[in-house]
Amino acid sequence: MAYIVVVGGPRIATVHPVDLKGCKIGRGLASSKHLSIEKDEYISRRGEAPETGSVRVGEVAHAEVASVDGLWYVRDINSKGGVLVVDGANVVQLIKGGDKALGRARLFECGQSMFLFLDTGKTPPAVFVQAACSTDQAPQLSGDASHTGIKDPKSTLTQLNPQSEVPVLIARWQTIKRAMRQHGLGALLDE
Repeated sequence: MAYIVVVGGPRIATVHPVDLKGCKIGRGLASSKHLSIEKDEYISRRGEAPETGSVRVGEVAHAEVASVDGLWYVRDINSKGGVLVVDGANVVQLIKGGDKALGRARLFECGQSMFLFLDTGKTPPAVFVQAACSTDQAPQLSGDASHTGIKDPKSTLTQLNPQSEVPVLIARWQTIKRAMRQHGLGALLDE
């Protein structure tokens, strides 16, 4: 069993189990197997079918975390803003069906929300979740008051610049890795 911990955004501190069949992340996802982030206005394009742009009723997914042949991946599901994935000291932007291996622990961002993927056999301890969600030790960028992954609510998708998120994600990943080591999850890091 793997877990996704929401470490920034509207559902911060949510821990969501992911079985081998995977999990979609988006809005309007009715199944408890999926992670629905209703208040994140930047996650998925509500009501827009990727193939036609027409309105549809039901689920709208932004990304998917799934296991393929025993390896975990995050995949962009035709999102408008892409999925940003921390890869060492770099950040990779996934767009339109792109995917990235997650290893046993990885930080990624969709919309206003930051997610920590953990391939651990047990639920992460609450004290670790609290430490991973804390922004007390994360460096602040000028003009960013909260540093929880929530962008200016007045901005639009066309105004968001994924490159401005790179230093934020790298700094958060460093903070989360320290918390993982302090709370016995350091073995999940592939360093």
